[in-house]
Amino acid sequence: MATSGLYEQDLHQASPLRITALLPLARNCREIDDPQELHDLSREMATVIALDRPMQNPESFGFQPGTRQLVWNHRNPVGRTAKARRFWHQADAEERKKLATIAREAALSLQTTGTIASRAYAGLDEEFCLGLRFIGNRHYPITALSFLLNFQSFVSSAHYDFYKRSRPIAEPDMLLVYDPDWHHSEYPEGLVIIDRFSKSIFVLGLPYFGEVKKGLLTLIWHAAIHERIPGTEIRRFLPIHGSICVINSKTMVIIALSGSGKSSLSRNAESIAHDDAFLVSMATGRVIVLEPTFFNKTDGDAIGDETTGRGLIFFNMGLAELEGKMEVVPRDRLVANGRVIQARPANAVNGYDRVDIVSLVMKDDTLPPISLINDPSLFVAFGASLMTKRSLAEALKSVAEQFTLVIEPFAQPFRSWRLNTECRMFQLFLELCRPVTVILNTGDFMGQDIRLELSRDRLLPTLTRGELEFAPWRIVPRQMVSLPKKESLGKEYDRLFKPKTSDQTYVARFVERMQARIDFLTRFRDQNQLHADFVDPLLQVRIALDEFLQRNPIAGDFSWSRTDLASLGKDG
Repeated sequence: MATSGLYEQDLHQASPLRITALLPLARNCREIDDPQELHDLSREMATVIALDRPMQNPESFGFQPGTRQLVWNHRNPVGRTAKARRFWHQADAEERKKLATIAREAALSLQTTGTIASRAYAGLDEEFCLGLRFIGNRHYPITALSFLLNFQSFVSSAHYDFYKRSRPIAEPDMLLVYDPDWHHSEYPEGLVIIDRFSKSIFVLGLPYFGEVKKGLLTLIWHAAIHERIPGTEIRRFLPIHGSICVINSKTMVIIALSGSGKSSLSRNAESIAHDDAFLVSMATGRVIVLEPTFFNKTDGDAIGDETTGRGLIFFNMGLAELEGKMEVVPRDRLVANGRVIQARPANAVNGYDRVDIVSLVMKDDTLPPISLINDPSLFVAFGASLMTKRSLAEALKSVAEQFTLVIEPFAQPFRSWRLNTECRMFQLFLELCRPVTVILNTGDFMGQDIRLELSRDRLLPTLTRGELEFAPWRIVPRQMVSLPKKESLGKEYDRLFKPKTSDQTYVARFVERMQARIDFLTRFRDQNQLHADFVDPLLQVRIALDEFLQRNPIAGDFSWSRTDLASLGKDG
């Protein structure tokens, strides 16, 4: 069996948060693992609507023939709320005492309210499979159902047999407690308490299912990255937040923050394993899918299209009666961040045996639509300082925040491990798989919009066919970066997207962005959270830029003194 069950191996040393999370099971709890029963209960909720369209292949999800798609419109329909998160292991003694009291009162309140408990597992490969437990407020069966559909429920004996055959993992089941009706004056936007070591989490005051999904993924990824290959210090799995698909027989990883295009870029793929979360095994080189369905935004869908047809549960979407039938209205016409749990497409697979191309998706407007990174160390440094923009998949303070450039290392906002650990793992991953490494900019280049059609329909096909020719970028040393060769993508591409080092505005902004990356990683280095090895490649580029500007005095004075350069090279 994969994980050890509900209880930690040594109850005498068990985490207080884990023990607290188990309290709702002791009283007024109804265990329901049957998706059909939860579907029927969900239809009794006042805020849940059954569409006229039946689900596709309902039997494969544990439903009866003819079971209909559902829509749940709930209060506070915001995306993930990062500021609601509190990590148990990072809290001091006083905060732990406070969080423990809050969790205990929430658990006891659920004993009065009543709960639904459900079981599932994550990991569609016998090398990695973890048991999951959901305990939620009984008034929200739709969330228990969403949990069973997003992860793999025990629909048939084949699923039980698969789980029992899976490689044993020395962890308890991942455990999540959910109460969207919880309120606390000090936490008006809700509270998420995460104990990564005991694999327990409370999601309080937040109805959005994305909090449940990403909360459990935080625990799953932590369990994955902290397992070692026996007899070595090598971590067994690298968690990746992105999509993985095959285009022109090349297996391609697309690492991107939610809303940056990882799903859209993979839409025309020959096959796809997943568009959000997966692992790469350092022991076997195999890509392992964690979830059997997608949890996607619907801002690019159309009424009644193929993706809508694959829907199981829709969240926060408009409704319209068309030709006598109730239909959902996508494209965020009701609120931002409309979502759907949907069946994967017909070309979905459960994993791959190799990786050919890895891409980092950014929204840094000083980068052209595609850049080839020839130096693995520089690629890791770019990954650790990945520049992008937030999307409405997250709860933002203002509309302006959606357009603000941020750095999110490896597009992984759910990290519960040191950045240095992830950099080392990526370094090993590149050494083992030796993929082609590129950066894709899906935002704009100096004000020129980079359309999806260019990235998805021109750049990726020519790249995966091996037809895209590159030439070294002369301002970066040792041929570490290459750009598409002149006219290889046509004169119009060169006119719109070729970096012009004679443009003062461009050079100033490019230098500023490189320095922002260096400053960001240097802070981690100075806190002993990152080795200097992962800052140095960016320093080399920055120094080369300075030398280039000294030879070509444009865009003002970008020279540094020797003292400045020497201080940047120190380990701190």
